[in-house]
Amino acid sequence: MTASEGDKKLKAEYLRELMCRGIALEEQWQLSLWDKGLERVPSELTQLAELHVLDLGGNNLKELPASFSHYLTNLGVLDLKKNNFVSFPEQILDLASVTELDLSYNKLKSIPPEINQLQRLQKFFLSQNYIQVLPNAVCELFLLEELDISYNYLTYLPAKFGQLKRLRTLDLDHNKIPYIPPQVFELRELVEFDFSHNTAISGPLPCNIAFLTNLQVLWLSSNGLTLLPNCIQELVLLEELILDNNKLHNLPCDFKHLQRVKVLNLGFNCYEIFPHAVLALNRVEELFLSRNKLSHIPEEISLLQHLRVLWLDHNNVESIPDSITRLVNMEELSVQGNRLKCLPEGFGKLSNLDCLDVSENPLLQPPLDVCKNGVKAIAAFQEELQRIKVSVAPRFKLALVGRKQSGKTQLKHSLNGDLNVPSTTSSKFLNISAMTFDSGTCVDTVVYDFGGNGMYHFAQQFFFTESCLYLLVVNLCKYRDSTFWDDVGFWLSVIIARVPYACVCIVGTHVDQCKEDEVEGRSLDIHKKISQIFSDMKTKSHLLSIANSMEELLQESSAPTSVPSPSSPTRRTKYFQSSQNRVLSAVLPISLADDQSSVKHIQDLLPYLYSNVQLFRNNNCLTVHTTWVHLEDMIKERQETLFITLEDFHGMAAIAGVPKRQRLEVLQWLEDRGSLLYLGNNPHLRKYVIPTSVNLVKLFNRLFSYALRALSEQQASPHPNTTPASSIQLVTEDLLLNGVVSPYLLNAVLQEAGLVELPEVVGRFLCDLGMFFPIPYHPSHNAATGEEGTSQQQDAVGKDLVSYSVPWFRHKLGCQTGLRLTLPYYHTTVQIETLQIKCCIWHFCPPGLFERFTATIHPHIVHRMDVSNSCIVYRGKVPVLVELKVSQDLSCMLLTTKLTQVNSWSAWQAVVPLVKELCALLEEWPGMLQSLHVVCPHCLQQGSTEPHEFPGRLLTLPRPREPATVRCPKGEGVDLSVALVYPPEPITTFESV
Repeated sequence: MTASEGDKKLKAEYLRELMCRGIALEEQWQLSLWDKGLERVPSELTQLAELHVLDLGGNNLKELPASFSHYLTNLGVLDLKKNNFVSFPEQILDLASVTELDLSYNKLKSIPPEINQLQRLQKFFLSQNYIQVLPNAVCELFLLEELDISYNYLTYLPAKFGQLKRLRTLDLDHNKIPYIPPQVFELRELVEFDFSHNTAISGPLPCNIAFLTNLQVLWLSSNGLTLLPNCIQELVLLEELILDNNKLHNLPCDFKHLQRVKVLNLGFNCYEIFPHAVLALNRVEELFLSRNKLSHIPEEISLLQHLRVLWLDHNNVESIPDSITRLVNMEELSVQGNRLKCLPEGFGKLSNLDCLDVSENPLLQPPLDVCKNGVKAIAAFQEELQRIKVSVAPRFKLALVGRKQSGKTQLKHSLNGDLNVPSTTSSKFLNISAMTFDSGTCVDTVVYDFGGNGMYHFAQQFFFTESCLYLLVVNLCKYRDSTFWDDVGFWLSVIIARVPYACVCIVGTHVDQCKEDEVEGRSLDIHKKISQIFSDMKTKSHLLSIANSMEELLQESSAPTSVPSPSSPTRRTKYFQSSQNRVLSAVLPISLADDQSSVKHIQDLLPYLYSNVQLFRNNNCLTVHTTWVHLEDMIKERQETLFITLEDFHGMAAIAGVPKRQRLEVLQWLEDRGSLLYLGNNPHLRKYVIPTSVNLVKLFNRLFSYALRALSEQQASPHPNTTPASSIQLVTEDLLLNGVVSPYLLNAVLQEAGLVELPEVVGRFLCDLGMFFPIPYHPSHNAATGEEGTSQQQDAVGKDLVSYSVPWFRHKLGCQTGLRLTLPYYHTTVQIETLQIKCCIWHFCPPGLFERFTATIHPHIVHRMDVSNSCIVYRGKVPVLVELKVSQDLSCMLLTTKLTQVNSWSAWQAVVPLVKELCALLEEWPGMLQSLHVVCPHCLQQGSTEPHEFPGRLLTLPRPREPATVRCPKGEGVDLSVALVYPPEPITTFESV
């Protein structure tokens, strides 16, 4: 077929299509010739004079015929997009009836000034061309409502562009305009505005944006925006806000007022913290936060109940909150390219989730293969995981405690059948080992062999835990009536105070070196003295309960009675009764020199005690969820770590598939089995979970070895040594003289213990334990060489270093002994009162309790002076004297400051945080016999040797308004201002997690 014949055939087809497609709609004609491969406009169109809508897009047109506008005088909509027009077709200028003109995706370089002839034009589309300048005549298209000139090369808008008062939609996307033209802010009817991908705003969004109060859609992608102004809250009609690919890192607080927003794109920005203002936009349906630096998604994400689409891909998110399962309308979720190891429990509840992308994550639970099959497969996997249970062998904890060289280590080996292990006199802080005692029944046991040196007592308290059998080992050969406290009383008191429900057995060793009557007599003496301890403690606790009740009757306050705390006298009496029932005070005598026969009855006793579920909760969990066992295995893999955070533990539990409701239970189960150590009764330590405790023991072993070395050098040579010292001797000397652990010493400890944690991380951990508190680093020598350095060199070396004061070492090494601190004298005519909080501890004060207290208060103070058993600390400008006074059977910790009626608020503000820290420490010792008091200021003013003590319960009650006084019952009964006895606000104790 020739070209001429083919052209004729096309014409015939076009005519038929024109006649078939020309459809009268409300007396208008429409025709679409989209994508027909046309290179010219068919002349047959002239027969359709009534044509109103003409679509010639998607062809190869370069020009329009000269008669185009002559015949199509009724044309209202002309679509010429995606053709090859290089210049603006002038014929269009004569189409006076045109209201909508689309010339997008052509090759136009300019718009003729005569464009103002199209006075009826309402919609004008010029996207994807090469236009560099809009003519001023565009500003005369006064009926224009929609203008799209995106993807061109504009650098500015005409000066009178603000005259287009009817303009509702303006698209300036992908041009080269360096800032939002001010003329735009005059377009008050603007509903949609797109200024994405221009040269760059590179700064905050102009506040003038608030003038566009009718905006519903705002696109500002890729403009270098660094800040959104608060005035954006004025755009209350906004429904779609696109801000991706900028430099935003937060949202203004007033962002929450944009309550109509349904689509919000904040992807490709600099958010490190989830923008919480978003959570107030409860109508959001689509939220995009892709490619930021987010590491945490808040639980409150569930507030977005209308959310259908959520993109969190390519962030640093390690876990998705469980609350996301409440977003039941979710249809699309992308978390690709994060650090997720698990999905939340109950993820299968998202039954409407059709599109899920979890790729590029180290996902373990559920596995990626399961996730690829969708939400139903995930739900089935998670349900099955919770149904599976496995049997586990019981594992128990056995602690060997007692005085130095009492035979603890030998007993441990004898119980394990190791008779040929030589005895050793080397000192150790603690040794942890796993053993299986075989006495007909194999018993897996984690054995804690505590060192007996008094230096260790301070830190050993952390390892006294529940669900542990304590063997209190006594060397009967060396035991005397006068040594009962050191041999038995001290250790028993520690256990009762720290773990009141513990089971304790007294084991007497070295009986082969005693006469028969000596074994019986000394065993009976121990038994009687233990009974006397419990009798004295119960008597004192009962008296405290009576005194407490009487004091409450004396108080005229009408405030409601508070619930007894775990350390209240009533509950402590129960503790003592329970403790006595669990202490087997009859001594079990054994010889460590002969064969196994002497320890056989102890080997037989262990399985019997372990089988008692009242003593060991462990026995209730012989069949557990397989997820628990998986978590235990994961904990073992982290045994080289000194500690993990509680947040990490929850993450590991989620990976293992442990539901959130079971995690506290499994945490207790793992601690009962000796798989980890968790000090959850102290608010500062709840954030730490310590796997297996082995590395913590290594740390303490090395740290205390330096302290013991310093102590032995002090005892061996009380006079200063003038010989040159090595670098390690220098830092040890600092420990000896000042109780200071320098950064060099801490580094040496970590290296010798084989720990990989950074010194500053370990330092913070030990500060939270209450062992250390940080002090400025002031080296007098260069510890690397042992030579003195210049001040400049010292500053350069030490500017980023921190030393640590260790109150316990300072106390044990005798630093600054004999000094006494007093509060400064006030020169004033106003009457000075004394505010004193007193904590009384009867019978037994745990070793290092006061030293730990002085360390834990350090974050609350700005300056301090420390000596043995006392320190003065400053809260702001208010000094507080903190001191320990010890008598025969009573230890008192006192917090004292001065105040007047005028500045009583400041005094209480100084004391209250310290009281809270003290209460936190007391919670660690639930079996300790203690009480808290507010000492009467009047009695102190009068110099009374036995001032009245108001009950500490008043600290937790609201300050009475009427009456405004409280009466001291001593003497003539003086009325005191309530401001001297009650804090301004009740002291709330730390909540349990």
